[in-house]
Amino acid sequence: MLKIAALLLFINSCTDCSCNTFTERQFQQLAPIINSLDPDSLVDHLLKLTGERKVYYLGDSVVIKSRHAERKGNEIAEHYLTRQLKSYGYKVEKRNPFWDCVNIIAEKKGEKYPDEYILIGAHYDSVPDYGRAPGADDNASGTVCVLEAARLFADLQTDYSILFAFWDEEEAPSPMGSEYFVDYALDNDLFLNEVINVDMIAYDSNDDGDVIVNRTNHDSDFDISELLTSINHEFDLKLDIHYRKTYTRSDDRSFAKACYNTTGFIEKYYNSSRHPDNDFNPDWHTSFDTIENFNWDYYLSNCKLIIGLLYLLTNE
Repeated sequence: MLKIAALLLFINSCTDCSCNTFTERQFQQLAPIINSLDPDSLVDHLLKLTGERKVYYLGDSVVIKSRHAERKGNEIAEHYLTRQLKSYGYKVEKRNPFWDCVNIIAEKKGEKYPDEYILIGAHYDSVPDYGRAPGADDNASGTVCVLEAARLFADLQTDYSILFAFWDEEEAPSPMGSEYFVDYALDNDLFLNEVINVDMIAYDSNDDGDVIVNRTNHDSDFDISELLTSINHEFDLKLDIHYRKTYTRSDDRSFAKACYNTTGFIEKYYNSSRHPDNDFNPDWHTSFDTIENFNWDYYLSNCKLIIGLLYLLTNE
């Protein structure tokens, strides 16, 4: 918390209009990370998780037709994500709150504050619970963003520790995977400075760049809006960022209810599909939620924004 407060003090004391919300040194360090984001890697993971490209599983070449918790594809996706994280050098822990629910956790220790964490997570399960359920936007888009963050940070030194989390069964009546982890965090006094949740960040049919940042702040001195504005500006991401309170239908709420600071990213949505400004993916929760509906520029910009935020929150 002290690192964030100091950074915000710098922001508030800066009167020169050319001064950004992070230092020139931080920008110089962040730029090569942002520029190292690999679109081909993102596409490959997306094609495999949505059943458009085969993956290897227990010696066979197979297709993930569905990542629903009760389908075999969910287990194959779990295996795939675990294998990728291990290939980046992470020790991976799986936690099973229920027999068909598996959370995947990879930890990166910080150099200065190893017992204080920034958590970045996304749910990897999909719906519907019958037939084909590619779940490209919901939520292979978020899952692959977190996976790419894990790749980019694997060989970086960070001041604060990072947990890369992949939740199962967000699509259940309640987000069971993340709820279980919150219970674990509370029982073990896990110090989470911030929780970043990534859920549906690839659909933008009208190219307006609107992205919703759902923010629950339990610390009055903690505000990341200026950090996101600076990342958006410095890297010309062309996003229009709107802030709301925590989304009640994603994994954000599990942490917000437990009084953790949460920042959730999601494409433009309104509860009513008839809202004149609604631009939420109409193929959500159907077999038509495929990568053909992605706005690739929008998706890449969201990934860069989120990875940039992760870097700034984990380094002084």
